[in-house]
Amino acid sequence: MKKMMIVLVIVLAFSSAKAQFIEDALRLSGTNSFVTPRVAGLNVSYLGITDDIGSLVTNPAGLTLIPRKEFSAGVGFNHVTNDLSIFDTKTNFNINNEFLSHIAFSVPIKLENGFASVAIGYFKEQDFRNSYDYNIFNPLNSYIYDQSQNRQPWTQELLLADSNYTTNIKNYVVQKAEIDERGGLHNFTGGAAFDVSENVSLGFSLSGKWGTYEYIRDFEESDPTNIHNTWQVDDFNKLNVREKITQDISGITGLIGLQARIESFMRFGVSIKMPTWYQINESFSRKIDVEFDPAPETQKVDRFSTSQDGSNSYNITTPFVYSAGFSFNAVGVTFTTGVEYSDLTQIEFTDATDLVQENLDLINRIAIKNLVGQTTWGFGLEYELPIAPIIARASYAKTTSPYQQDIANANKTLVSLGGSILLGKNVRLDGVMRWIDYSEQRTAYGSEANPTLMSKYIIKHQPLNIALGMTYRF
Repeated sequence: MKKMMIVLVIVLAFSSAKAQFIEDALRLSGTNSFVTPRVAGLNVSYLGITDDIGSLVTNPAGLTLIPRKEFSAGVGFNHVTNDLSIFDTKTNFNINNEFLSHIAFSVPIKLENGFASVAIGYFKEQDFRNSYDYNIFNPLNSYIYDQSQNRQPWTQELLLADSNYTTNIKNYVVQKAEIDERGGLHNFTGGAAFDVSENVSLGFSLSGKWGTYEYIRDFEESDPTNIHNTWQVDDFNKLNVREKITQDISGITGLIGLQARIESFMRFGVSIKMPTWYQINESFSRKIDVEFDPAPETQKVDRFSTSQDGSNSYNITTPFVYSAGFSFNAVGVTFTTGVEYSDLTQIEFTDATDLVQENLDLINRIAIKNLVGQTTWGFGLEYELPIAPIIARASYAKTTSPYQQDIANANKTLVSLGGSILLGKNVRLDGVMRWIDYSEQRTAYGSEANPTLMSKYIIKHQPLNIALGMTYRF
């Protein structure tokens, strides 16, 4: 063998940066956040009630129903079960994460013809913590072949492909991957509401958002049975790829709402969430190591490596979110329902450098072609026990898939059971357990342009959300 040790550092040109995906926008436009334990207990059907601090980020018009000063805080816990399926292999991975769900405060103001209210609060909007792995034999395709077909220079530089990007390492490889996602999205929201008549109120809020997202993948492709040994590079053993993407996220959005009430037994509310504008500052890196079998003459093991890194910034604008809710009270039970709708084809990536924007324009066209309007709907109930200072609540909700064509179980199902204990006249302790179930398809490498080179897998997510909170009115 005539191989030399290669240590090469490449700063990626923006034209080859592929760190942006539709999933970045979908992740930021996600719904079903905790807000508070009570909101999580009712899911989207809370839109039919909106009468405590949760109104601040769902329908601020409901703030006028808070009769006294209100302070609320809570903590959350996630236990996420991921079942991954690829070829005929299934793996299971569990993740736990704890966090502060919210801390908020509202103050009522007596007006001549009703009430007004102002409120501020912090809310954990999204939790990105996620992990999974797999270990398979792939007889159909290889990462090396996919990358050589895409004319990635490192396949030549590491002696895995010739000058024409030809390689015989096309299939029959063992692949291992460990994926870890971290971070979260937070918001600080301020809002106000006022009664425009005895039974109608208007409200608005403004939210500043910030957070981070980190994606790390350790990928290994190997030839343990020494199948690939019949051409110029005849002793390939192992490829290791470590990829990392880090995003610093900041954004701003607004919300306006209206609530109408009929006496004390019926409510109806509508709200419009303005498009959220996000600024993304992103850095990405990839380190690639290749190891070959020992040379027959010397038993020397040749190893080659290359690293790539870069950074860029761009904006994401998510679409309007239209919401409505309705509730009524009868025989001591409050029945409530709610719905949200957002046209995800209006997701847009903008304001990058010229070379990156070319890639973002392609993503924008893919969004229009492949995404659809997404709807979340659900119903719930609250019941105050007559014999104990306890309020029971339960709800069911469904969020449709954001894609025109998707896999089975892509619609997200949410079931919540929760309740409150009234610890005196002014203190309420809330708790909730929420089960979520949905599946998503992810791509290990390749694209739909050449399905035979594409490696895809399905993850069934089953998060269990647990939250506790306290509300104090004084």
